[in-house]
Amino acid sequence: MIVSQVRYALLADRWHTCFFDLSGDQGLLGQVEGRTADDAAWWLAQMPAAWRDTVQVAATGTCAIYASAIRRMLPRATLVAGLFHVVQLAVKTTVDVRRRYGRRGRDGDPEYGIKGLLVSRPGAPDARPARQDHEQPRR
Repeated sequence: MIVSQVRYALLADRWHTCFFDLSGDQGLLGQVEGRTADDAAWWLAQMPAAWRDTVQVAATGTCAIYASAIRRMLPRATLVAGLFHVVQLAVKTTVDVRRRYGRRGRDGDPEYGIKGLLVSRPGAPDARPARQDHEQPRR
């Protein structure tokens, strides 16, 4: 068997930072190679000071890298999280919780094992009707 050793040289960063107009009037404003705070700050520094002063809101993901570039280069802008990233985080959290506990009413559900204890005892002030024998929880 012949195994060749192939070496690759990175000629360009495959990740880019894009800048969009949130008002929807201009679309893609610019793009710079790289995904660091310095890359984003460099692109913002290339824009005229008058333009930077008019930026009122800057939306980023939940990444602190871009937030630091925005604070440095657009100090008057209000920094917000983009709606896509907020929804993405909510969906990811929901999926993680569902994977951890499984479907409700199953043995993996932490409340499943105590649901029989949630039925009040007969004679208690807020007692519910007692269950029939065939309705008792399995043990």
